[in-house]
Amino acid sequence: MGMPATISEYPAAPNRSQWDLWHHWAETRYDKMVKHLAKYTKKHKEVSKSVFKEMYKDEVTRIRKNLSPPAFQAAPDVLNSDLNIPINVKKAWQGRLMSQAGRQEGKSAEELKAEKARKASISWIKSKIAEKRRAAAIKKMGKQPSLALFFNKETVSDWEDQTPPAKPKRIDLVWRSEAFKRCSHKLDEISLTMTKTKNESKSTRKLLQRDSVEVKPDVEPEFDQIPRKLPKDAYNANFLSNISLVEREHLDPQPGIDLEGKYQILEEMTRRGGPGAARSARGSIGDLGMTSLQGPSTGS
Repeated sequence: MGMPATISEYPAAPNRSQWDLWHHWAETRYDKMVKHLAKYTKKHKEVSKSVFKEMYKDEVTRIRKNLSPPAFQAAPDVLNSDLNIPINVKKAWQGRLMSQAGRQEGKSAEELKAEKARKASISWIKSKIAEKRRAAAIKKMGKQPSLALFFNKETVSDWEDQTPPAKPKRIDLVWRSEAFKRCSHKLDEISLTMTKTKNESKSTRKLLQRDSVEVKPDVEPEFDQIPRKLPKDAYNANFLSNISLVEREHLDPQPGIDLEGKYQILEEMTRRGGPGAARSARGSIGDLGMTSLQGPSTGS
């Protein structure tokens, strides 16, 4: 079956110092997380419990990514190893290993690595956009925290990667209500206003950039990609009426939270000197693709 003839031909096991390094990291990681989360909780003690629950979950995810484990040198792959077995067997087992790792046939390891990095980058961008929107909603709508609750990575689903220097496209999703889209755009506009330094303003503007033209996707999103348990008025009414009873029960829409009313409140907050001025204010950030309330949109 292509197994090496002797144990000595297998890659060497980690030595004692490597194991000690790993155990030390595992022990200190927990202590670091507990200490950081205690400070984080104290810092946001004024935030409502329902909103803080989502913030806490996102913060745990963030610091887990930053607490990188110690680096170990990987064992050589089957194909390039020095194991004394026929090359056709090496190729067969290398192909099986690639399949088990979810690799697609015909892609090199470098291509798969690049694809993984791209997906991780998009995931990070979506998380940061959701974080900005949630922070703006908490800051400006603190007495109505329900608006902040459903901004997370899953609801920022209108983001499509483009080859630089092109801006990401703005996707008009069939399941998303106009009220939810408008609230998202307004929170993006407010996020830009809330920046305190030039660097923060520059990074926020870059994060929220979208192409000026909103497009409909060629293929509707897979049903399991549509966020569940959003307020009913976050879903498009026609979309809900056209799906099956089973699909509607699966989505499990929650009671509406008057998103249209919340949009009107946000609209008043950003209005300058009257209705006409409010429209021109929106147009002033057209470079972001945010004109006519069509700025960086969220996917909820």
